[in-house]
Parts: sequence; structure tokens; C-alpha cells
Amino acid sequence: MIELLHRGLSRAHERGESELRVGYLSHGEESGVYVGAAMAGKNSAAGPLGVSGAEAVALLRYVADEGYVRLGRGSRLSGYTGLVTVEYVTPAGLLEIGELPDPRETFLVGLEAAIRALRADARMPEDARKKGIAWLEEGKETGRPFSVETIRAMLGAGTPAL
Repeated sequence: MIELLHRGLSRAHERGESELRVGYLSHGEESGVYVGAAMAGKNSAAGPLGVSGAEAVALLRYVADEGYVRLGRGSRLSGYTGLVTVEYVTPAGLLEIGELPDPRETFLVGLEAAIRALRADARMPEDARKKGIAWLEEGKETGRPFSVETIRAMLGAGTPAL
């Protein structure tokens, strides 16, 4: 669902729209999520997601409630039917769909950049620089086996993958 909303939002931006309109109907034969708000069967998100219309609505509610997407002001998913706007996919949502770099790689690249900066800093006393480099090298070795979930939590990205 996150990826589908992300693609729809990108298309909306290409059309000069700042938000993505999404219609939903949570009961009956036409239940589903309709990206672009045209509530016709061919626009249902259920097909591309491989779920029923009711499951698509549940997924939309889930990704909004868990903070993977930011709904527009006044958008509510509380009724049986409605129209909401998606303002953006949050960093946690982008991470879930692979649009952000792997947090483990980001963590290790950041430590490597800090080590290079310390080596190049001639203003720092030599013994302090060596201790800092040793500490960061130890951090690389300690951080390398961390699970992606641990690093996500360290970076504030939140919950495990969908």
C-alpha cells in the first residue's frame, strides 16, 4: 500500500498537485481504495495489491495509523466511505518500500566519514585523534552485526517491516 501511494503521489506531483486524493469505501461490492479518488472498479488498489477491497481499506488505515503516510488536514478514515488526501510518505514509509538507503549501510558510512574527518583534522591533539579513531573503528565492528530492526530503532525509524 505504501508503494502504491508513493507512486500515486509522484504522479500527482507531476500533474502539479500537492496532494494525492484517495477515495475509500469499506463495505459492499465496491469496497476498496481508489487512488486518484475516481471510485470505479478499474481504479481499485485491491487488484495491484492482490487483496480484497476490504483488506485494501484496512491496509490504508494501517499505514496511516502507523505513520507511514501523512494524511492531509481534515482527512479521516473513520467512516464507511470518504475521501482523504495523502500529503507525503514519511521517512518510515520510504524506508519500508526501499526508497531510503539501508540503515545499516548509512550507519557504517557515517562512522567511516567520521574516521576520515578525524584523520584529516590537524587541530586535534594526536593522542585524542587516535583515541577517537579507535573508538569509531570499534563502533564499526560492533555495529556491523546489528540487525536492520535495531538500527532502524536507533535512527528513529520505528516499527519492523510490513
